Amino acid sequence: MKKLLVLALVAIALCFSACKEPHVTPINPLAKALFAPGGNDSKWDYTDLRATNPDERVFSVTVSDYEAYENECEEKKVSSEAISYKLGGTPCNVYSNSCVEDNTAYIKVAIPHADPLVLKCDANGKFDCKAYEYLETYDLLGITYNKVHHFTVELASAEVEYWFAENIGLVYAQDNQGKVCLKLTGHTIY
Repeated sequence: MKKLLVLALVAIALCFSACKEPHVTPINPLAKALFAPGGNDSKWDYTDLRATNPDERVFSVTVSDYEAYENECEEKKVSSEAISYKLGGTPCNVYSNSCVEDNTAYIKVAIPHADPLVLKCDANGKFDCKAYEYLETYDLLGITYNKVHHFTVELASAEVEYWFAENIGLVYAQDNQGKVCLKLTGHTIY
């Protein structure tokens, strides 16, 4: 009788696990809006205020190889959302870094003429950086951007500040070593 009961419980457990609905842990929507705002052929024009070579002072970067996909997790029927692309030929990734918690994100994005930005975002939209500030508006040399997120990140030898506008991307970056100073001058998002 015990064997029959154990077999029945195993059969019920298998039935429930087989009937489990597929689940995809999504990327934090804020991380998507800031770090993956456009698909292929989206373009950002920048001025590098610290460039010594006049040919590198004004430049553009374009998104290529944009791909949204899902990574399979160890648990059956569970996957995590991911986006990869190249910005000016440099690989970038924004993906859910949890298979059990929705709205997380791991971010590694190319920053023109600088080191890449690497951040993690938890399900509550908190970023792992030295300092973070949300600005309803941000004025940059006569242009007003809405919903701007200001990050301060410590790299090996410098402290770098980044301003990202939702659904636009990087609008300004500067470091405390006088090596990085990028200003967005135009953009086309697809």
